[in-house]
Amino acid sequence: SSASFSVQEPMIGIAVAGPDKVEVGQQAAYSIRVSNPGTGIASNVVIQAAIPEGLEHRSGSLLTIDIGTLNPGESRQAKLNLTAVKGGEQELAVRAVAEGGLTDESMTSVEVAEPQLQIAITGPDEQMSGRTADYKLTVSNAGIVQSANVRAKYRIPEGFEFVSANRGGKYAKADHSIEWFVGTLQPEETSEFQLTLKATKTGEALHQAGVIFEHGQVTMCETLTEIEGTAALDLKIAASQPTLKAGEEVEWTVSIANTGSRAASAVGLSCELPAGFELIGAEGPSEYIAENGVMVFRSLPEIAPGETATFTISGKCLRAGNQHLRLRVASESITEPLIGEESATVTN
Repeated sequence: SSASFSVQEPMIGIAVAGPDKVEVGQQAAYSIRVSNPGTGIASNVVIQAAIPEGLEHRSGSLLTIDIGTLNPGESRQAKLNLTAVKGGEQELAVRAVAEGGLTDESMTSVEVAEPQLQIAITGPDEQMSGRTADYKLTVSNAGIVQSANVRAKYRIPEGFEFVSANRGGKYAKADHSIEWFVGTLQPEETSEFQLTLKATKTGEALHQAGVIFEHGQVTMCETLTEIEGTAALDLKIAASQPTLKAGEEVEWTVSIANTGSRAASAVGLSCELPAGFELIGAEGPSEYIAENGVMVFRSLPEIAPGETATFTISGKCLRAGNQHLRLRVASESITEPLIGEESATVTN
């Protein structure tokens, strides 16, 4: 008599099915099927999954799912739910292993669509210290899906003071910043915000802003502003004698000082002479003309920081009363002209 023996040989196979495209924040549901197409029992079957950076599972990036024993011809299915957290093509790799060195692997890819938030700051490259200027913040969604719960934040650099912000911008003194709630941005939608800042120090200042949406992606931008010093003119007038008799002479000394940190350019002085005053002459760093009771000095090209331009106006007081000398100083470097007045009391 004779006997025959058949060898029972297990096999292992794995297949994965899932979506072709999802959006950031959505669930990507995968079905993983493990099978034993062999003739023997597959023992200690385990599924191993490597989660890509753009997908997330609460248990981590390397997952293990125990299947147990698969009889010949048997298959089992496991579900794997992942959350899309980053845009781009994401590849999920899965592998089945079993006792005896059995193994099989499969891979699938999914395209994760996400908002592409962009942010930009528009403002002057140069700003004068002591002056205010407007800055514009532009937030846009260049992606193909909407972005919800969008917020923008502008960090005010050192050397600037907050003045105002539109559209509900909230200033936080703690970190010297302004924050806006943008809301939902549809694809290709743009939203603009404006703020006004005052420069307080000279030097280079770095403005920074960022935008973030509900799933945590942050986009940053920055711009530089050079803060320059400003001219600050101070006008003083003094009479040689505040009280005098008719027929006596008086001399007014006019001082224009630049107390700022930048030269004052095109500084001009004009004087309205008293009605009871006879002009004798004037001295100063520029020539003058006098006509119909008004003196106009030729503009000085500049007064440097820390320097003073001095003028003297002398004349004779002809009649009793208060004789008022009125002056006006204008410059390209100041926003408003300086007005001054000094009087001398004349008695008989």
